[in-house]
Amino acid sequence: MSSSVPSIAYGDFVSADQTLQDHGGPWTPQSLETPGAEVELVQGSPCSSPFCLCCYVDGAEGAITFHTSYVANVSVDMARYGNSNALQFTWSFWPAFLKSGPIAGVSYPVKSQIGDAAYTDTISATDYTAFHVPGGAWDAANKISHNGTMTVVPSSGSTAYLLLNISFALNHSNRTETLGLYVQDINFKISTPALDSTEGTTATSPSFKEAPIGAIVGGTVGGVALLALIIFGILWFRKREKQVTPHSEKVPIDSNGATAVPPVTPAAETPAAWQIPAAAGVQYDFANGSASPPSSPSPPWTTPATPGSQGEQPLLAAAAPLNRSPTYVSSASMSNRPMSAASSYAPRHGSPPVYGSSVYAYGASSNPLSTWANSNRAFITEDLESKLATAGYLPTDNPDDLTEEEWTNQFGLTKLEVLRLRKLYSKLSPNGRSTCAGRQNPCL
Repeated sequence: MSSSVPSIAYGDFVSADQTLQDHGGPWTPQSLETPGAEVELVQGSPCSSPFCLCCYVDGAEGAITFHTSYVANVSVDMARYGNSNALQFTWSFWPAFLKSGPIAGVSYPVKSQIGDAAYTDTISATDYTAFHVPGGAWDAANKISHNGTMTVVPSSGSTAYLLLNISFALNHSNRTETLGLYVQDINFKISTPALDSTEGTTATSPSFKEAPIGAIVGGTVGGVALLALIIFGILWFRKREKQVTPHSEKVPIDSNGATAVPPVTPAAETPAAWQIPAAAGVQYDFANGSASPPSSPSPPWTTPATPGSQGEQPLLAAAAPLNRSPTYVSSASMSNRPMSAASSYAPRHGSPPVYGSSVYAYGASSNPLSTWANSNRAFITEDLESKLATAGYLPTDNPDDLTEEEWTNQFGLTKLEVLRLRKLYSKLSPNGRSTCAGRQNPCL
């Protein structure tokens, strides 16, 4: 018999049938002194397990004493056990010593070894003939079991090789008897907890390969359900947002970041009057009698729809040019006057006639409209003065040249303001001065 023992991985050792190596098992028989001995694998009766190892010898054919052993070489990846230098284990097998002669009081020693852990056990003899008849039984008292710890020294990287050995010696009392040894139910399990489950079948959980399947399926189903829930939540939120969020109006923004068109007012409210900005027109040099463009470009104008119209207001890139001649206003007198927000927009209607056929040459302090308005401040408010200045109105102009609708719709005057303007004009003398101009306080 060869002294070389091939190795087998620990997981394969646990799952393999405990048969001889030449039958696909892990065990190799080795003979120390076995003249006339026979070693074989027995399947079925008298074995209660599927297989059992058998060695027997006829005393008449061999020596009085012989020694035989079964050896297995198990490789273990110690990285799975944290590269520990020791392993805990459980070890068991069930032997039966057979003797054809008298068995009363006869016992035999059996030695076993797991790494550097060695054990010697003694079992009683069993009648050879009675064991082989149908119904012959194994003596349960001869079962051997041990728990222990062995020292491990890896010999190749993290791989360690563990030697498992069952050895025995048979002594004939005479040349006429036959002796035999049967071994079944061999079990070796590493009880040290493993760090992972990558190597075959483990001692602590032979069916460990089946465990991750449930976790994988559960994780996959849970992930799909979570993803579906997230998608549903996003779609519901977006639908809900569309239902509760009103449509915002498109309001153009000029180059300075200011809103060019105010929000559309409800039909029940009076819309703001649109005014022509004085600063947006041509500036006039009164001293030289010449016109020049503004010193800085004006922002693009937009023209809103007629106040009170329904729906979204159309936006125009720029207001249509005015058809009438520009009314020149002193930049010095207008620069300090507050302008209403509505004065930034050009009206969409025909231009009113120009009031006053002459261009007056006077300084900022001699503006006749401003002087006249200040003299009648109780009736000509600053807001009304601003509207009249936008219209190019002078105290000598007859307000009846425009209808009441033109004053209110085109220049934003109220009916009461038109009435007060007409009353003031009716008090003017033909030379343009008030009939009460000589009084301390001007009056109607």
